[in-house]
Amino acid sequence: MSKIFSTKAIIIFFSCFGSVLVIISTLNYGTGLSPDSVEYFAAAGNLLLGRGLLSYNGLPITEWPPLYPVILSLCSYSLGTSIAISAVILNAILFGLIIYQTGMILTKYLSSKTLIIVGLLTVLFSIPVFTESLWAHSELLFIYFLILYIDFLLSYVEKDRLIYFIMIVILTALAMLTRYVGIILIFITIITILLYSNENLKKKFISIFVYSALSSIPISIWLIRNHLISNTFFGERGASRFSLFSNLDLTIEKILSWDLSDHFINLKIFFIIFILISVALLGALILKKIKIKDIYLKLDTRIAVILILFISVYLLFLIIISSIKAHNSIDSRLLSPVFIPFLILLLIILQAAYNRIKFFKNFILLKIVFFSLFILGSIKPVSYSIKIINYHYHNGAGYSGSLWQKNIKEKWLESLKDNYIKNSAIYSNEPFEVYYLINNYAKWSPRKTFYDSDEIYVRLKDLKGKFPDEKNAYLIWFNDIEFHKTSLYSPTELADVLDMKIIDSSEIGTLYLIKRNNN
Repeated sequence: MSKIFSTKAIIIFFSCFGSVLVIISTLNYGTGLSPDSVEYFAAAGNLLLGRGLLSYNGLPITEWPPLYPVILSLCSYSLGTSIAISAVILNAILFGLIIYQTGMILTKYLSSKTLIIVGLLTVLFSIPVFTESLWAHSELLFIYFLILYIDFLLSYVEKDRLIYFIMIVILTALAMLTRYVGIILIFITIITILLYSNENLKKKFISIFVYSALSSIPISIWLIRNHLISNTFFGERGASRFSLFSNLDLTIEKILSWDLSDHFINLKIFFIIFILISVALLGALILKKIKIKDIYLKLDTRIAVILILFISVYLLFLIIISSIKAHNSIDSRLLSPVFIPFLILLLIILQAAYNRIKFFKNFILLKIVFFSLFILGSIKPVSYSIKIINYHYHNGAGYSGSLWQKNIKEKWLESLKDNYIKNSAIYSNEPFEVYYLINNYAKWSPRKTFYDSDEIYVRLKDLKGKFPDEKNAYLIWFNDIEFHKTSLYSPTELADVLDMKIIDSSEIGTLYLIKRNNN
C-alpha cells in the first residue's frame, strides 16, 4: 500500500507542477489566441449573453463541435471571470489532469517506478501536449477525454462491468462533441469488443449496437442542426492542395520533430534507418547471434493492440481527410492526440524489452545505451519547453501577445466604430480581429478560394449586383494580415464589381463604404 501511495504522491506532484507551469507561462498575457480561439471565445461569449453558439460573424458555428466553447462559458459563469481567464484556468486544470491520468494508467501496466517517472517527465515536457496547454484550443480537452476513454476501455475489456461500458459511451460522445475526429473512437471500440469481449457473438453485436447508437446521439443532433442551418454537416471546406504522400511525409516529420533536431528529420533518412535496423536484425537471426525467442517480448497484448489501433486509425484518418478536404496543414496541434497513447505504448515495450535483456551477458552495456538514448531524447523537449515558457511569459502568443499591434488596431477600430460603422454591416479580411478588439460582428470579405485550397469559392463576376447583401455596408481591410492572404479578392479586384469609397485610411488599414453595383 505504501508503495502505491508513494507512486500516487509522485503522480500528484507532477500533475500539480504541470498546472503551475501553465499558469506561470500564461500569467502576463493569457493563453495564446489563434483565429480558432477567437471563434471559441465568440461562441462562449454569445452563449453567456443568451444568443446561442454564434461565431464572430454573428452566424451559428458549424466547422467545430460545441463542447469546448460550452465548457468555457460554464467556467466563466461559475467562476465569475472573463472567458480569457477561464481559458487559462481550464488549460491548467486539464494539463494537470492529463499528467495525473497518464500516470495512473502507467501504474497499472508498469512495475518500474523509474519508467513511471520517465513517463511523467515526458508528458510534462511534451512538445505537442504542453504547447497546446498554452493556447485556447480544443485539443487539450479532447486529449483528456481520450486518455479517460482508453483507461475505461481497457477496464471494460479486463473486467466486463456495466459501469465501464457506460463510461465508454459517455466519453465517446464527449470526444465527438469536442472534435469531429472523435468519430474514430466508435470504430476502435467496435474492433475492441469483437476482439476481446467475453460475450458470445450475439451479445457482442447487441453491445456494439447499443454503444454506437447511444454515443452517436449527441453528435447526430449537432450535425442535423448544422445541415438545417448551413446545408453542410461539418462546415464548408474546399479540396485539399496536399497529396496523400505529402501529408504522410509531413506527418512523419512532425512526429520526429518532437524529439529530434531538425537536421535529422527527413523521410528518406527515417526509412533508411528503419531498413538498416531490419537488415541488422535479420542478419543476426540468420547468423544465429540471437534467437527468435530472444526478441519475443512478454507484454499485455490487449493494451498494445488497442493503443496501436488508435494511433494507426487516427493517423490514417487525419492523413486521408487532409488529402481530400482542405484545412490547416498537418502540424503538432493536429497530431497531439497520438502523443500520450504512443508514449504509453513505448514505455510498455521498453519495460518488456528491459525484462528480456536483463539476463543478457552485456546487460550493463545495454542499460547504458538505454540511459544514453533517454538523455539524448529528452534534450529537445526540455529545452523547447523552457523556451516556450519563457516566450509566453514575456511575450504571449497570437492575438493576445505583445508582438501583435493590439493597442494601435484597437484605437483605430474604436474610432471607426464611433464615427462610421456603429450599427452597420461590416466585412473584413480578418473579421475575427474586428470581433476580438471591438466586440463587433464582422463577416468575411468575398472569398476567391476556400482557405488552404485552390478550389474556387465564388467568381468575381458573380458578385456584381449581389454583394453585399445589405444596401450599404463597410469593408475594413487590414494592410498586414497573417491568414487568407491569397484566398480573398483584393480591394482593387472588388472595385471592378462594387461601388467602393474610401472613408478612412491609416497605416493599419483602410475603411471602405461598399454598395452593390447594379450597372
